[in-house]
Amino acid sequence: MTSALIVASVLAVHLSPPPIKLSQKDQAWAVGEFINRRSQVVNELLKTAAAMIDKPGRRGYAAVAIRKLAVLRASEATNFLVEHLTFGGLDELVGVEGPTGLDETWPCVHALARIGLPAFPALLAKVESTDAEITQLAAAYVFYRAMGREHALLYLSHKASQQTDRKKKKRLESLIEFVKTAKDVP
Repeated sequence: MTSALIVASVLAVHLSPPPIKLSQKDQAWAVGEFINRRSQVVNELLKTAAAMIDKPGRRGYAAVAIRKLAVLRASEATNFLVEHLTFGGLDELVGVEGPTGLDETWPCVHALARIGLPAFPALLAKVESTDAEITQLAAAYVFYRAMGREHALLYLSHKASQQTDRKKKKRLESLIEFVKTAKDVP
């Protein structure tokens, strides 16, 4: 048994391909190509999401595109995601097989939480501009999922303490209350 493991490990070493060695110029080219391709993919996903988000029967395509933006942590999509913060994703499905997790229920919230810090300024501006509780609840889940309750409360308390506009400060304080009561959602 031991000799079989030795033979297998020797074969694995000899059969594995040698590491690829790239010059700095080739490395720079490969990184540039990756960045260009990623930008193209993000733009295509944004186009798909924008085209399908308001079309009954096609909203699932938008939800899938948004979930892919989450995987890419596409901060370029922040404004679109904040604009559609409470988009219901797959909520038009009927029956017991409906949405089960946050990524299906509120895909924009899920994506913004995955993007994290780069999304916070636009999200805070949205919260400060409305009294809609659904917006505050959705934003609370973004901060809660991105940072955890303790760090989200510290961050938002700091932002609220810096806010001089009474109305905006009150909205941030309301957001803080939502973060305090946020529950784990799959």
